Order: sequence, then structure tokens, then C-alpha cells
Amino acid sequence: MNKKKIRLTYDENFDFYILGISSFDKDYRLIWNINNSLGFQLVRTDNHVAFDKKAKTELDFPSYIYKDEDRYVRYRFIANKSDDMFLLDELRNIDYILLIQGEVDQSFVSSLRKDLSGVENVQAVFLIDPGKLKNKQRLFFR
Repeated sequence: MNKKKIRLTYDENFDFYILGISSFDKDYRLIWNINNSLGFQLVRTDNHVAFDKKAKTELDFPSYIYKDEDRYVRYRFIANKSDDMFLLDELRNIDYILLIQGEVDQSFVSSLRKDLSGVENVQAVFLIDPGKLKNKQRLFFR
């Protein structure tokens, strides 16, 4: 009898955009600048927790959230570094990560990227493709 092999393919569908932010400011200072410059209301929330397989430990990263009820957009701001460990190892040049979920498109994200670039003490803002990240599972919320 012939064996029948079935292959399961999984297409990852990311319903969010990621912006990487480089800045020398501490997270609370940068949040204050973003809130004042862009009219956001990012507030501190529980730390983002990720598991590091190599160190076999949980890592905590400062996290902020803002829900724009008018535009149906949710922003989650997470520090990429905590105690010399990185949330996304392959993005060591990125200090902070901004996840954007909701009713947004590429032009909205491009406009936001430009606006963030003009915030005081922001050196650079990068659009990151989540499909190319090795540790993308660390971004998912627990």
C-alpha cells in the first residue's frame, strides 16, 4: 500500500507594521517627546515579556501603549534592549520598536515614519519587515 504524504504549509499573515527607532534617549524621555510632538497618549504598561532560549530565562522590556479610538489604531512601543539582552537580536542597531495595528495602510505608516523622524532626539526610523525576523515570536503578547 502506498503511503500518502500530506504537507502542511503555513502562511504567516502579519496584521501589524513595525517601525524601528534609534535614539539615545531613555524610553520615558522619548515617549514624552513623541506624545508632545505627535499628540499621542502613550502610557506605561506592564513590561513586555519574552523568553530567551539560549539563556533559558524570561526577559522584561519596558512597554507603552496607545489606542487611538478615532482611527482604530493601536500603538505598542517596546524597548529593544534590557540588561544587555535584545528583544530582536538581529536588530541591535534599533533602540525601540513601534508596533502598529489596526486600520492602517502603507501610506499611513510612511507618513508616521516621517513624523517620527522629526521628533527631538530621534536619529532614525526604519520600516521593518516582520517576515524577515528570526525572533518574531518574541513580539507576540502574552
